[in-house]
Amino acid sequence: MEKYLTQEEINDLLDAIRSGEIDLDSEGAGDAASDRGVEKLDLFRGQGAGRGRIANFDIILDAFARHCGISQANRLKQTVSVKRVAIETEVFENFVRNLQEHGVIAILRFEPLESGGLLILDSTLAFGLIEIMLGATTEDNLHIPDREMSIIEMNILKDVINDICADWEKAFEPLEEMQCSLVQVETNPRMVNIVTPDTEVLISRFSVNAGNLFGQMSMVMPYFALEPYKEQLKNRMLNIASLVGSRTWASELKSELVQVRTQITAQFAELSMSLRQILNLQEEDILSLDRDMDDPVEVLVGDKAKFQGVAGSKKGKKAIRITGVKNVLGGEYGIEG
Repeated sequence: MEKYLTQEEINDLLDAIRSGEIDLDSEGAGDAASDRGVEKLDLFRGQGAGRGRIANFDIILDAFARHCGISQANRLKQTVSVKRVAIETEVFENFVRNLQEHGVIAILRFEPLESGGLLILDSTLAFGLIEIMLGATTEDNLHIPDREMSIIEMNILKDVINDICADWEKAFEPLEEMQCSLVQVETNPRMVNIVTPDTEVLISRFSVNAGNLFGQMSMVMPYFALEPYKEQLKNRMLNIASLVGSRTWASELKSELVQVRTQITAQFAELSMSLRQILNLQEEDILSLDRDMDDPVEVLVGDKAKFQGVAGSKKGKKAIRITGVKNVLGGEYGIEG
């Protein structure tokens, strides 16, 4: 049977440690522990990726990446790809120490979670988004300056960050209704002390690609803020369909498509002429149309005839009153009462 220390022996040992008679940091103590195959345990810090693993949380992150890609595509008028590339855990102090220079750090509030978080855009992504929003295209060779971002530039990015907050709310909705909001934007890592230095944080990294723009984005949240959802995420009855919310991919696509802007043309008549006839046109020449003034006007959506209407005016401006919708199969107009 193994021998255990008595209470008196424990008290003597503690007194010796307090008085300095026993040096816990000595090399001999460490070597002895190593010889016995004993690993040191830090009771105050997280134990790395093993502890930070949250089952099925990657599904939430993939939904967030999908929402983020759609919202940024709408903003930039360009196809944008956002993909999850890594999920890591690290002590907050070490994470902040290794942050890239000249990036943008957004401090976020997640209600009702017990702590805030960080959204980090690397310098390439941050400056690239600003260039595009100020008139450059994603096919241009974007200029990425080697300097800190100005206050004006950070203010320009706030709309992008607010979009990303809304995307996070959509992705997290199957677990809880969350309000994600921007607190402030910083470039100095020393100004983002959202938790104590020894707190373990979960770092979700994403790649962002739009034309010639390739950048990195990270979402950082304290591990303890997500712990209450571990059992809910681990529930085997919780499938992928429920995690992406009640809105299916088809309904999500439909909701985005109806927001797309398109051109509508009211066309009264169409005339075919040779190029020579067009070149010979003179002032006050009259072009004869095979239509009466009271004939209906055809309304085109893009280049397809979709509606029929009557030309008129409203509040002093020219207008078209829709009188029928074209039957796609038969090509006829159904007159609406």
